[in-house]
Amino acid sequence: MHEYKREELVACLKHKRMVLIGDSTTRQVFWAMAKKLDKDGAIDDMSAARKHVDLFFGRDGVGLEFIWDPYLNSSRLHEELEAYRNTPHSSTEKGKEQGESAALILVGGGLWFARHVPANTLKAFKDSIDRIIPYMNPPATAPPKAIPRPFALDRESENLLLMTPVQVPQYDILSPPRSETITSEKVDAMNGYLQHLSEFQNADIVWSFSLMTWKQRAAYEQNGLHVVDNVANRKADVLLNLRCNAEAAVGMGDQGYPYDRTCCSNYRKLGWVQRIGLFGSLAILPSLVWITRTGSLPAHFRKIDASTEMWMADIKVDRKRIRLLPSGKVLRAILVFSLAVVYCFYADRTHVFEKMHKQRSTKEFVVLSGASFLLGLLSVRRSASLTVPTSGSRKERVLDQPFLSRHQTDEWKGWMQFVILVYHYAGTSKILWIYIIVRLLVASYLFMTGFGHTVYFYKEGDYSLRRVTGVLVRLNLLNCVLPYMMRTDYLFYYFTPLVSFWFIVVYVTMWIGHGRNNSLPFISSKVVISAVLVAAFTKLHGPLEAVFAIISYTCRLHWNVKEWRFRVSLDMFVVYIGMTIAILLVRGTVPPRNQWVESVLKYQHLQLALLSISFLVLYTFATVSCRFPDKRDYNRWHPYISFLPVVAFTIVRNSHRHLRNFYSPVFAWLGRCSLETFTLQFHIWMAGDTKGLLSLGIFRNWSEGRWYNFAVVTAVFLYTSWRVARVTGVLTQWIIRGEDRRSGGQDGMHTGKDDRDEQGGELEIPLRKSRDSGRQTMVIDGEASCGETSRWEVGRVIMRWKWLLVRLWRCEDLAVRLGVLTVAMWFLNV
Repeated sequence: MHEYKREELVACLKHKRMVLIGDSTTRQVFWAMAKKLDKDGAIDDMSAARKHVDLFFGRDGVGLEFIWDPYLNSSRLHEELEAYRNTPHSSTEKGKEQGESAALILVGGGLWFARHVPANTLKAFKDSIDRIIPYMNPPATAPPKAIPRPFALDRESENLLLMTPVQVPQYDILSPPRSETITSEKVDAMNGYLQHLSEFQNADIVWSFSLMTWKQRAAYEQNGLHVVDNVANRKADVLLNLRCNAEAAVGMGDQGYPYDRTCCSNYRKLGWVQRIGLFGSLAILPSLVWITRTGSLPAHFRKIDASTEMWMADIKVDRKRIRLLPSGKVLRAILVFSLAVVYCFYADRTHVFEKMHKQRSTKEFVVLSGASFLLGLLSVRRSASLTVPTSGSRKERVLDQPFLSRHQTDEWKGWMQFVILVYHYAGTSKILWIYIIVRLLVASYLFMTGFGHTVYFYKEGDYSLRRVTGVLVRLNLLNCVLPYMMRTDYLFYYFTPLVSFWFIVVYVTMWIGHGRNNSLPFISSKVVISAVLVAAFTKLHGPLEAVFAIISYTCRLHWNVKEWRFRVSLDMFVVYIGMTIAILLVRGTVPPRNQWVESVLKYQHLQLALLSISFLVLYTFATVSCRFPDKRDYNRWHPYISFLPVVAFTIVRNSHRHLRNFYSPVFAWLGRCSLETFTLQFHIWMAGDTKGLLSLGIFRNWSEGRWYNFAVVTAVFLYTSWRVARVTGVLTQWIIRGEDRRSGGQDGMHTGKDDRDEQGGELEIPLRKSRDSGRQTMVIDGEASCGETSRWEVGRVIMRWKWLLVRLWRCEDLAVRLGVLTVAMWFLNV
């Protein structure tokens, strides 16, 4: 559910009215709506307003009216209902002449019947309600609706007429006079009648109002009758979502994300990219996988088009033609990857799954984080010993793990990702101490990015295009595909672009003059100059705007410069700290240089000194960070101090051989698919682009069903992330290396046991008849005779271009394949 601000409310209800009719519980919603328009003005009017009178509040062309009618039988109510009935379904000149009804009419009451009608309370309530219900159900001769409306599928008017359930009070704190007359029997009977009307006469009752206060003592004021301001504000948001979401969703255009208006509105229609993606993922790819496993198409695909006399025939095919298809392993990887993207689409861009509103809960964050850490601790085990080369061709097994070993960094990424996921799920971004922890975790990941890539480039000296492409494709494949299906953009999933940006910075810094990287002064100066240039490029107004303007003009990618500057600036220098430690570490562990790292590990007093300083830094940082007044103030200091606790934790984690040699496989497992979990959480764990929570809709009990739903959705989410991480590795290798058809093996096209042409099986391909000889000719190669009809000429041209692209893709030159990918993405963008 979207929380409407003043500008959004005005945009929806400009030159329109909202009328709320009923008792004091309805008046609370009126004042909550007025505060959204002008909080200070509404507070002033509330203090001066009298009770039991009609009220009006207007700002910026929006008019709010409250009609005091606790018995729901006034003449003003009748006038509004008649205007609602007579207003056409769309805003036309004729409708304006007849008098427009209010954009939303809310009718709510009932407590006055219980309080002041001692005899026949239910009958009196029924009589008033029965006079309103006919207006909710227009006659069948009403004009057909032009567009689907948000609340009821059969609504004929673009305006809304809604009723509230009778407010259930907190009985135990009611005043004695009220508690004597306002009883649960009376209130339940009135709500029972409204429930009957809702089920059998399609009466539009806003039952969510009752759910907001169900067993929630804190939701009531001290009198036990009225709700607190926060609850009244949420009631106002419910009404605005019902009335405005559908129009807002249409008006958002391409900028339809974050999509946090899923309540009461329809999603956008499928575009051609989504249609092709769905058809390819659900029909074409499964068929191709079937071909690679069985050697023939499914039976229902064999007859393509009877009018053009095209069939699928069982014939042996030239091996040269078969090799144009990817291998079975690659096709299966593409299928799994595509199905994950389609799952994201159905989960977060359709009404197949329900969406729940996310509510901030510190308790949930602590409980879920604690459970995650307990699970990780229970899985702790010793790392396997390492085999390292020694003199000559001999190898030696080493029991002690190196500084920041692979198991350790994977574990670090894993528990870090657990905390970040829970942080998003519990909606605790406004709680300062939790926010600081998460910011340090993001800084930790970027520290490991700078450290790990610097160690690799420094030790291996591999600055090839293949290396750079492999890393960038592995990082960005999901992030580049998902925006086309979800109508988001690349920077929306900010973490992967951030890691990719800093990888490029590390690569360029290490690559420039890499022949002199053995010189400590030279490489140190490169790191310093890089930090200054990147800071200037990011902080100064102009360079970043120019780059984004060029991208927008050439590729029609409209990225948010302000958001990107904020993300990069927030962790500006921790990457360079990681690079610096990596350089010192490599120089201190590789002979014939002075191996100072081993000296540190050898002398216990040096270890104790470093350990003491690290604990002091952690304690001091925790103490000082609690003194920041808000997030904005902390963000100003974060780029300059975040490396302190990160480096201190690194020292503590590696200070003893037991700490270095033991790790948690559970955390390490999640760490290996951390990028996938970060991206996929937007759509298949949470919903509305993380603004809400995904629900299966099968667990209706809120208290227990919510946790059942959490367990199922989380299991599916983690499994999907793991599978996507695995197939992304396969696809990355396919993109950067292609497939070696000559050597066969696991990546060969038809050399495995599943390939039937090696066993005498047959493969089916499309055939058509040649007009001159009547013989069947393969159209896959476009080699038929020239005497064909125009539609066959078009088909031949398409096939020639198709297989030209396939051959380009299969080129051994990596630059050519990257060019094909770039052109394809550019075409989809423009």
